[in-house]
Amino acid sequence: MKRNSIHICFSTIDYHSITSGGGIASYIDSISKELLNIGNRVTIIGPGKKYSRKHVGNELQIKAPLGNLHWYLYKTGFPSWIYLPIREWEWSKSLYNIILKENFRNKIDIIESQEIGFLNLLRLKNKFNISVIVRLHGSPFFIKKYSNKRISIGEKIIHYLELWALKKTDGITSPSRFQKKEYLKLISKDIKVIPNPINGYFILDAKKNRENIHISPLSILYTGRIEYRKGVYTLLKALKIVKNIHPNIQLIIAGGFHNSIDKRHWEQTLLDYNLNENVFHLGHVPHKNLSELYRKSSIFVMPSYYETFCISVAEAMNYSMPVIVSNIEALCELVDYGKNGIIFKIGDEVELSKCIINLLGDINKSISLGKRARIKVQKNFDPKYIAEITSSYYVSIIN
Repeated sequence: MKRNSIHICFSTIDYHSITSGGGIASYIDSISKELLNIGNRVTIIGPGKKYSRKHVGNELQIKAPLGNLHWYLYKTGFPSWIYLPIREWEWSKSLYNIILKENFRNKIDIIESQEIGFLNLLRLKNKFNISVIVRLHGSPFFIKKYSNKRISIGEKIIHYLELWALKKTDGITSPSRFQKKEYLKLISKDIKVIPNPINGYFILDAKKNRENIHISPLSILYTGRIEYRKGVYTLLKALKIVKNIHPNIQLIIAGGFHNSIDKRHWEQTLLDYNLNENVFHLGHVPHKNLSELYRKSSIFVMPSYYETFCISVAEAMNYSMPVIVSNIEALCELVDYGKNGIIFKIGDEVELSKCIINLLGDINKSISLGKRARIKVQKNFDPKYIAEITSSYYVSIIN
């Protein structure tokens, strides 16, 4: 390791596998490689079906079962105020035990976690002088709040435990100004805004020319879990309207189903809207296999109710895609209306359909928006730049 390097441990409940991996996983995958490139040691500890410990290049990846007691309690009908606190306890306890063993092998300087699964990690801070920071990727409480869904008693309990524990951490980072603002209302503690980086692979790959974005059939791309808070039903309603103008329009979905969506209801909606021949489910697509979709699809749409950043939008912009996003604050930090993307009123399928139809009918505007989108991403979300900021922040916390 280079001089002044530190040992960084990412403690996570979400990391890439063949069949899964969301925004947290993408963030860790991107930032960890760049932190290594500037001379740090990186260990990633996350969920797995069985214990494994392997080096991927200079990066150590440890995966292990985090416990399923809460799942059995949920399935047998226990209320959320019982199974959700138990989930936090067993996940954070499992991560604590794994980190404890690894710390004896190679001294860890700092741990970065997310809102879920970090309560027990504070014991490492007190016992072994390991700094603990939390990155605000998005908690169930805020997801439900902004999706206008009922917040359960268990989610409220976890939320207040989270706020109590955040005050005891060494530092907090947020990927957006919006997320920082939400927590500043609740805790009097400094929060450092550090955007999510684009994966270095995507930066290099995007230098290849995009395919003709108006070849037939025209296509809309959505990457991410099929999740209620992502506004996916708004997208289906808009697609139904768009189909009247473009009968062969395709909606390509790269992502698996989230438990907030009833698969049978989703499939029935496709039948009711006569969209079975227009919607293509690819399931979870490994990170590096997304590039072909970004290059060949006509436009990208993200109709979310709640985001803390949304790496999918930034990835699409990186590939010079014309993007359409809902007018939530985090997405408005990414997209400048009319300059490098289009913004529509959240939940308004009619306005969304008009935005899609207008972009599909205006090749020059689509190309212009896409070019400016790429410039913004490469200027603000370059992985090397973000890694330098992150590493400097870590060092300031340790010192």
